[in-house]
Amino acid sequence: MYKTWSCPKCSKDIQIPLQIDTSIITCNCGYTSNERIINPQITFITPKNLWVIIHEYLATQIKNNYWNVEEVLDYYNGYWYAMIPSCCLENFNKILENHPIDWSTAETAFYSFWFIHNQVSLLHSNKPTITYNKCKELYLDPSLPEKTQCMAARYNTNLDNPTL
Repeated sequence: MYKTWSCPKCSKDIQIPLQIDTSIITCNCGYTSNERIINPQITFITPKNLWVIIHEYLATQIKNNYWNVEEVLDYYNGYWYAMIPSCCLENFNKILENHPIDWSTAETAFYSFWFIHNQVSLLHSNKPTITYNKCKELYLDPSLPEKTQCMAARYNTNLDNPTL
C-alpha cells in the first residue's frame, strides 16, 4: 500500500510506502519537501548505527560503479531517512538546509554523507569526526577485508586510530 506524493517542482509522482513515517522527501529533480507522512500503526526499530548503513550503501554503489538516482532516492526516502529517530530529525534537517545532499553521483553523495555525519558529530552528539580520506579508507579500501571495514565503522574504531 502506497501514498502518492507529487513533486511541486516537476510534478513527478513518487510512491511512498504507507509503512514509512518520514519528514523529508527528495525528488530526483532536486526538490526537497518537509511534508510529514505519518502512519501511526508502524513502529520502527532503529538499527544501532544508521551512519554505517548509509556509508556502506553508498560505498557499494561506488564499488559496483552503479548509480541510479531514482533507486537511491527511493532507498533514502523509503528506508534510511525513515529510520532516523524523531529526537534527531530536527537537527538533521537543519544541517540539510545548509548542506543539501548532492545526489549527482555515488561519490558526491558519499562525500555529502561524510560531511553531514561529521556535522552531526560536531554539533549535536559531541563525538569525534574523521577525515574524508579515513572515511574512504574504511568503506572503500579494497586492501581491507570487507568485514574489517564494516566492523571498524560499526564499533567506531579502526586499525590505527581507536578514537574514530
